[in-house]
Amino acid sequence: MKTYKYKVIGMLLVTVFLMCSLEIKAQSEIEKGKRKAIIENLKTAISSNNTGLRKSGYELCGKLKYEEILPELYKASEKEEDDVLRFVLALTLLEFDTQESNLKAGEILAQNKTIRDISDKITKIDVNQ
Repeated sequence: MKTYKYKVIGMLLVTVFLMCSLEIKAQSEIEKGKRKAIIENLKTAISSNNTGLRKSGYELCGKLKYEEILPELYKASEKEEDDVLRFVLALTLLEFDTQESNLKAGEILAQNKTIRDISDKITKIDVNQ
């Protein structure tokens, strides 16, 4: 009788373990699918003609920090003409904090007319007054 109980308990434990394993694998696949969908949506946003959508796309990229989107952000940095959006894009790249993204952000900021104008004004301020 004891061996029967142990067999039943053993089978229950194996069943529970298998069910949990399958559940975890299924959730992992769902997460991968969601991530791919998010990345595709971000690509659409940052390549949009709508400046508000591009700005939101850049900001979301900085919040999510998906490494897969970095090549798209680098492409956007070459095409983006709006000074304010170039600034937002530079801040987004700084959020990733990789050597390449930081260098690209530095290039964008160095080319940004608004940033240069602000820097010039700051250097002219006399702090001793």
